[in-house]
Amino acid sequence: MSAGQLLKQANQLKRAGRLDEAIALYHQVIEINPNFAWAYNNLGDAFIKQGNIDNAVAFYCQSLKNNSNSAWLYYSLGEALAKQGDLETAIKYLQKAIEIKPNFYKFYSSLGQVLTLLGNFDEAIANYQKSIELNSEIAHSYLGCCLLYMCKGEFSQAQDYLQLAIKIYPENATAKLYGGFFQILEKLAVNLKFDGLKNIFSFIDEFDDNQQIYKNYNQNFSKLLKLVKIYEQSSAKTNLMMPKLDKFHHCITEVILPGVNYLEILRNLHFLLQPITYVEIGVQRGESFKLASSLTTSIGIDPKPQLPYQIPSSSKIFAVTSDEFFQSYNILTELKGHKIDFAFVDGLH
Repeated sequence: MSAGQLLKQANQLKRAGRLDEAIALYHQVIEINPNFAWAYNNLGDAFIKQGNIDNAVAFYCQSLKNNSNSAWLYYSLGEALAKQGDLETAIKYLQKAIEIKPNFYKFYSSLGQVLTLLGNFDEAIANYQKSIELNSEIAHSYLGCCLLYMCKGEFSQAQDYLQLAIKIYPENATAKLYGGFFQILEKLAVNLKFDGLKNIFSFIDEFDDNQQIYKNYNQNFSKLLKLVKIYEQSSAKTNLMMPKLDKFHHCITEVILPGVNYLEILRNLHFLLQPITYVEIGVQRGESFKLASSLTTSIGIDPKPQLPYQIPSSSKIFAVTSDEFFQSYNILTELKGHKIDFAFVDGLH
């Protein structure tokens, strides 16, 4: 079988989530053709999916040694370096990708995301806006602008970008989160009788706060933290206390402490721990549950699981509440006598 045929087969295995098999085939491709840049790149992709960022970076670097003219290869390395935490170097590779292929929206969106993590808000906005200019149908870029304008305290602009994102993808979880935040904000404006969101920060500036808990944040983050305090003090006396309070705090937290998605953290933990057993409470659609290896004995507990995929034979789902599970089952028996190596509780249980 030729290197090209093996590469195609490895790509199919990678898409199917059979990463160990895909990685083995990519190595075979490289043995046949050590100069095959895309074999190194796709091998890096497989390691990214496994959570092995260091290996991914090494193979992406090798791919560029074999082909230094591909914008996509620079992009892959830039993305991996960002995941690794080397944001400054990631920016250099993403900028190189843009230099080679200046009309691809995704490169600007990715660069905007890294610049956001570095706190370069204006430059990040410019890159997201360029991404939108090149492709106006991607909600992620609008949401990036929304978040950045929230960080800058410019809520009207943030709302404008949020509405554009909702038009494209009304069911987007982040858009719903930000929408809940603005609903609470508007209720706060009405309750405290100031003129809309435009004047919210001038109101916050007048808020007397004797606690010096904001000195480690920049000015706008400090104001957002004050907003939480105003909200909580008002909620105790008014009708503001409502189910969306959790979304309000969630959104403020995302603004103040940006970082990778929790699924990325779980994926890395699975790779590092290589657990024999795994227990997850609160499975829902199984986005985190499927991160467990097929070699891991896994138990999922959820009263209404909605997994859209078939689980491997090493996994088992119990459609009960956590209380019912622990009353009716012996978890060590279900784990075939092994102790719990890794557990994740998603939500309040």
